[in-house]
Amino acid sequence: MFSALLEKTWWAKTASPLTTLLTPFSALYGVVIAARRELYSRGILARSHPGVPVLVVGNVVVGGAGKTPVVQVCNRRAIGQELSAAVIPSARSNREMSPYDPSRQTWATSRSCTFRSGCQ
Repeated sequence: MFSALLEKTWWAKTASPLTTLLTPFSALYGVVIAARRELYSRGILARSHPGVPVLVVGNVVVGGAGKTPVVQVCNRRAIGQELSAAVIPSARSNREMSPYDPSRQTWATSRSCTFRSGCQ
């Protein structure tokens, strides 16, 4: 119910009471993110690399931006080039961030999931 209200507010052409209520939080979020970015650029916060190429398909748009078809195309191309790939859903999932195995159309029980070898 709350997520439907947020999505409706997101796409609204005019400001609503919820928009007015959330505006100060938006400004605070912007300040926090700008400070975080500055800490990374100055080297105060350490960057790390997972050791493998990572492609993140995301957007600030709530829905309907076409992220899922882009992920599907990327997966098909990875498989076509015999590359291992895994899809990790966003944190809003209740599946404990388990990778999705498209060959089985199920969520993996472990974090080890590739399209070439399947999920273990």
